[in-house]
Amino acid sequence: MLSRRRQSCAPGDRRGVIRSGVLENGWWASRTLPTVGFMDLEMRSFAPSSAVLADEPASAEFLRAVELGFHGAGPGEETIRRWLADMLRNDARLRAMYDHDTGGFRDPDDPVGTFLSYDKTVGFGDGVLLPADAITDVTVRATHRRRGILRSLMTTDLAVAHDRGLPLAALTVSESGIYRRFGFGPAAVSHQVTLRTDRSFALDVPTSGRVEMTSRADYLAHADTVFDEFHRRTAGSVSRSQGLTDALAGVFDHHTGKPDEAVRHALHIDDTGVPTGSVTWKVDDDSSTATVRDFVAVTPEANLALWDFLGHLDLITTVVRRRTPVEDPLRYALREPDVYEVSARGDFLWLRVLDVARVLEARTYLVDGEVTLTVVDDQGFTGGTYRLAVSKGAATVERTRDADTDVTLDVAALGSAVLGGVPVAALAGAGRIHGAAVDELARLLVTLRAPVSLTPF
Repeated sequence: MLSRRRQSCAPGDRRGVIRSGVLENGWWASRTLPTVGFMDLEMRSFAPSSAVLADEPASAEFLRAVELGFHGAGPGEETIRRWLADMLRNDARLRAMYDHDTGGFRDPDDPVGTFLSYDKTVGFGDGVLLPADAITDVTVRATHRRRGILRSLMTTDLAVAHDRGLPLAALTVSESGIYRRFGFGPAAVSHQVTLRTDRSFALDVPTSGRVEMTSRADYLAHADTVFDEFHRRTAGSVSRSQGLTDALAGVFDHHTGKPDEAVRHALHIDDTGVPTGSVTWKVDDDSSTATVRDFVAVTPEANLALWDFLGHLDLITTVVRRRTPVEDPLRYALREPDVYEVSARGDFLWLRVLDVARVLEARTYLVDGEVTLTVVDDQGFTGGTYRLAVSKGAATVERTRDADTDVTLDVAALGSAVLGGVPVAALAGAGRIHGAAVDELARLLVTLRAPVSLTPF
């Protein structure tokens, strides 16, 4: 059941009004959210209950609005059906904004803003996985910008996530200037690598195990197991849906509405016969470039062997891989490192801390120490002063009323620093962390490896 309430504006008050609803299963508290503009907006929250297109007109219009927001082609019926099935598997939460003042030129049930979230896990290394509110499909129609729609959708979603006890929210971004205001900080960087694979390509070290090209079915029989082990071991990793695994393997191309038969598949098998790496790639027609779609290596040995395999594909002179870890060791294994070029860099994963103690206590530490830090959170979820004490690699975090704080930082900076993705010293130099104990906090938060995320969402 959906309930709504409306707040009236005082005479002369030209703020728009968002009438917000609440599902009885506790997604979010009923509230009225004012926006800037001259219109009356309604926010609706809902979830698909069927993969039958005829049963889900609102969900189908939601996806069409998302495609419009990202300048995509309108999704076909099979694309919508598969998307609905994946949303059902993931218990997705859809929020959409509607403008009923259409003047008769637009269907009032076409969303002017979209926002989707579902629960995932974020790896903290050593088998520790924290639940997170994963946010995606955020769009605002070009005609409705700067009217508070994104802020209303985001504020509602984060409030629900916080009330549900989720310690984190996570997203990937197409516009990096938007999300810091909501407390998100870039937490894991990735590179796009362009590898020249002409005769100058060669590794200077031996590889181990073997690489087998497989059918799609044989690949899918092992891909989830390989990724799950990578996810369990790796700080910054985000869990995957079946729909994403299928898309990266070419099971179904949402743009063409059919399987992508050009996608190729391979697995790395270690010396004990266990799959420890997986890769998919595609070569466009009349091209000598192989574009990697997915590359997962559980071990350094699998990483080098898969790169070596790609570097020796017949008729290929260039391999392009997105979502490459910033500390990828391939460059240092090459006979001629110049064949390895970082052609782009991006802040791939952004984190928003919703529970300071749970997040800081989830990770492991290399040194002991203690620091008192004050977290500034304009949205009120985590603001306060905390004492972080580390002993024998484990942390204890307690709120304190101590007026003497060693370090002050905003919650976005904490999201950037907590997994070691952005050094504390860099954040301090950028003016995002202050205090007498910045060096001590930097010493405590240092990590052996940079976080890695391989999951687009």
